[in-house]
Amino acid sequence: MGIHIAEFEVTFSDKRIRTFPKHGYLKINVTQEIDNGRATEAEENLAIKVSKIEEFKTLMSDEYDAFKSGAAQILNEAQEVINNANTQAEKAEQSAINANNKAGLAEEKAILASEKANLADEKAQLAQTH
Repeated sequence: MGIHIAEFEVTFSDKRIRTFPKHGYLKINVTQEIDNGRATEAEENLAIKVSKIEEFKTLMSDEYDAFKSGAAQILNEAQEVINNANTQAEKAEQSAINANNKAGLAEEKAILASEKANLADEKAQLAQTH
């Protein structure tokens, strides 16, 4: 009998442990001994507080699970965006390589055309001199 202090440790599904209340202790006034199986007011108050802690524990666990699920979904979506961006970057790089190759071929054709024109000029000059 008398005034006692108490605290509760709650273990969450992810193995984290929190102590309630966060600061200090719960004061429990035990006014009489248990008599013939009847619950005392202190026991009833304690049972109510424990029940509220269990409800809070369940709520926090559910919220944590929902947060974890949402975070996993966001990570999956982000990975998909990264994969798509990488695919687009690879396609753009291949297009740049193809364009560079075509530009090189066009330059070679221009050089050949210039050489053919020079050759034709030389032939024309030779034909005029003979």
